[in-house]
Amino acid sequence: PTMEPNMKHVTNLVNSIIGVSVLAMPFCMKKCGLILGIGLLLGAAWLTNISCNMLVAAAQVKRRRTYEYLAFYTIGGSGKFVVELSMIGLMLGTCVAFYVIIGDLATGILSTMVEGNHQHLRTFVIIFCGLCIALPLGLMKNLSSLSSIGMFSLIFYMSFVCVMFYQAVSNGLLTLTWLYEVELFKPAGIFQCLPIFSLAYACQCQLFVVYDSMEEPSVIRMENIVSSSLKIVSAVYCLVALFGYSVFKGDVQGNVLRNFPQSLLLDIIKFGFALSVVVGFPLMIFPCRQSIYTLFFKPQPVEGIASKTFIEPFTFKAITLSIVLSTMLLAISIPDVETILGLTGATMGSFICFIFPGIIYSKALKD
Repeated sequence: PTMEPNMKHVTNLVNSIIGVSVLAMPFCMKKCGLILGIGLLLGAAWLTNISCNMLVAAAQVKRRRTYEYLAFYTIGGSGKFVVELSMIGLMLGTCVAFYVIIGDLATGILSTMVEGNHQHLRTFVIIFCGLCIALPLGLMKNLSSLSSIGMFSLIFYMSFVCVMFYQAVSNGLLTLTWLYEVELFKPAGIFQCLPIFSLAYACQCQLFVVYDSMEEPSVIRMENIVSSSLKIVSAVYCLVALFGYSVFKGDVQGNVLRNFPQSLLLDIIKFGFALSVVVGFPLMIFPCRQSIYTLFFKPQPVEGIASKTFIEPFTFKAITLSIVLSTMLLAISIPDVETILGLTGATMGSFICFIFPGIIYSKALKD
């Protein structure tokens, strides 16, 4: 019974967590080895769960509904500033990565249908997705309306796992002979994969967006939503990692879809991924827009229980447009997705996801 009303929030949270990272999972297994890799993955999920619970508990004590103001009331102005900068950086980085992935996927499909310069096609796809899809979705006022589209993404991720499973079984997953050809334990790869793993579960920025869209938010309910979401995501990640690595072994690439031979099935998967990633856009734009707003337009929070931050319609549109355009231009000029994910994950990601929740929690409970 607790699941039903929570389902749409779980759907939204799962969508904001699973994104581009799932494609890098088999590659991380190659770098770390299967046993170590899956151990690190589950460890990252556990840490994320703890850090989310800390944030929710602190928000309850301080009666704040946004990450930025929570930081302001626990750490002070400097804390709010760093949270905003990290949030903006992390979300912009993720948006750029989204565009790059969409560019890659859609160009792959289009180049089989239309003749033309690959680079021009990619640029066209990115601009089209930005202006015609990301922008209208980003201008939506409430997240609850997204969960129906989000359901499509969930179904798609599940079917992606099934496709990977089919590939793996038809390549002899169950004979277990592939175990002789794969790395099981390779500590040298930890540093390359940790930022990807920690970013793979990052939902701390979206936590408050989901919390805000709930009719009757409570700590217990929010903790249930977080833990259900993390369980679903961990299952998807571990299965894709296992199946992908067992099929492609040492040849597995940073984006596992590049390993698949050209076929109609691959095109459908690529298309589904591009769509799912597009649905994730507003989930990145929401927190980013809010941080930009509180950073530049509202340095001092209003007293009382600050619930939703109200942004004037013109400012709202202007900020959204600038987020969409700036990330679009960056994506056109940066072709590699691993670079972006690694950089933003290691810097801003660790701040927002692990360092700040701990500080905020200890300060909130001390006061």
